[in-house]
Parts: sequence; structure tokens; C-alpha cells
Amino acid sequence: PPTPYAEGVVADRIAAEGNVTVSEEFTVDGGHEERTVLIEETGAFDQSDIRQLVRATTMAGHDVQLGSGPDLESSLNGADAYVLVAPRTGFSNSEVEAIKEFTDNGGRLILLGSPDLIRVGPLGGTATVETDMRQVAGEYGIVFGNRYLFDTEDNDANHRQIFAEPTNETFPTVPELDTDRVVLSTATHVDSNDGTVLLRTPETTKLSSGGEADAYPVAVADGNVLAVGDTEFVAEPNHNVADNEEFAAYVVEFALGA
Repeated sequence: PPTPYAEGVVADRIAAEGNVTVSEEFTVDGGHEERTVLIEETGAFDQSDIRQLVRATTMAGHDVQLGSGPDLESSLNGADAYVLVAPRTGFSNSEVEAIKEFTDNGGRLILLGSPDLIRVGPLGGTATVETDMRQVAGEYGIVFGNRYLFDTEDNDANHRQIFAEPTNETFPTVPELDTDRVVLSTATHVDSNDGTVLLRTPETTKLSSGGEADAYPVAVADGNVLAVGDTEFVAEPNHNVADNEEFAAYVVEFALGA
């Protein structure tokens, strides 16, 4: 439509600026012990989606390995942190036991999940793409939802691009999250039996399966396990929208450990 009718029809996104950079104390040059972060490649994501995580980790002087290969247990033996990004394939019982032993021995575990997605095929058919995080997350009393969250009242130019704010909840083994607001694209909720809730959505947020609006937990931490119900906040160009770069840096620092 001609101006002025077109003005304001398409909402502008929040300005994107800044880089994902960890604090000096987490860098090797700053005196932190060098760490190895293993990022699992079984998920349906491109390496470009995690470029900012890899960059921030390596720029701090640490090592990143992509993919665990055929022997997960051996790969974990050489790692300090294990990152799972929306895995699409299940884990065997022995692999789950290896992950649990890894965290019991002090290894850091990062779980980045997402809701089930509906894919439309070239001939018009549809298929549901599920995130198989249940086996691993369940070992720690963490449950990922399978429906997406949306907010039609308060969002970043799209009802699926929801806001989340820190709860200021603290726990001795969980570092404090010092940020204002992050944007999550196509996120789901994350529930934990005993974990610390790091991020919650506004009370105007709803679940795609229906129900009343509520403030949903979308990021929780329990000991040395961190779970986030979104994978897109670290992907370009979302990594530096609002305070996403600060939250992404927090995820990297959590992986590197104190």
C-alpha cells in the first residue's frame, strides 16, 4: 500500500549490536585453566548457528571440538564441557550413563533445546521434527516442553520472538546472571525439579497448545547443568539482539566453569 498506509505495518526489531565476549577472568591469558568444550553435532543445526559460541570460546584461548564420533565416552574423557544443541537422535543407555558419569566427575553440561517443529515438504506434505532431549535431561530432573511459546502483547516484532528476563534467583553453584532482557525465537519452556530458574518470560506469554498466559521458565541451572529452551538466541543474526550477547557469553562462561 502507498504511504502513509504502509507506515507501521511491519514492526522493527530491537537493535542488534555487540559481540559474544567472555569476561577476562575466563580467558587463558587472564589466568583461567585451558578447557576443552565438546559440541554435539547430532542436532539439526548448521555450524554457522553456533559460530558465535565457538568464536567466543576459542578467542578466550580454549579448545572446541565438534562431534563426539562413534565413541561418546572416549570423547567425554577428553572434554571439560559437553554442549547438546537440539539433538534429533536418541542416546543409548550406555551413552546416557557416560554423560551422567561425566557430570558427576565435574564436567559441565549445556542443553539447548527447542519445541517440536512442523516441516512442509516440497510436495506439500508435513512432518513433525522432534527434539530428543528427554533421555539426557530426565537424568537431571529437567523437562523440555514440546510446544512453542508466543506473546502477542510484548515481543520483538513477531509473536514467536518472545522476551525473557532474569529472575535474580541464586544458588552457590550457579553464577549470577547479570543481564536485562534477552530475545528467544521459537522457544519452549524448561521445568526443573530442584534447579535454579535463570530466565522467565513475561506473564503475557502463552503456550501454543492453549491455556492461560503465564510467566514460563525458559532457562534453568542445576549444579553444573544448564538448560535453555531455545537454540536460536546464539545463532546469527539473533546473537546480539537486546542482551543476547551477554546471555550467550554467560552460557560459554558456564561451560568453562569457575
